[in-house]
Amino acid sequence: MSTTALFQSLIQQTRIEHSDFLTDLEAACWMIEDGDSAGHDWCEREGYPGYTSYASLDDLPQRAPAFSDLVAKLDAFAATFAETLHWD
Repeated sequence: MSTTALFQSLIQQTRIEHSDFLTDLEAACWMIEDGDSAGHDWCEREGYPGYTSYASLDDLPQRAPAFSDLVAKLDAFAATFAETLHWD
């Protein structure tokens, strides 16, 4: 009997040093949460003890520059990871 790895998951991680970016991103997240009365209503009605957005927001980069900055950072990270994996 032999063992073969079929579904290996390669994971790459990085750290974003604490900076104005992280402060701005946190503020943008709170802004979304504070303005989401429908999400708060759903949580209260359903007995959910935390918070979840009532709707999927697909325009976060347009809502706050911090989300646009996050997209740029994630795109660059994904491109580096793809290169590491020799993807084109």
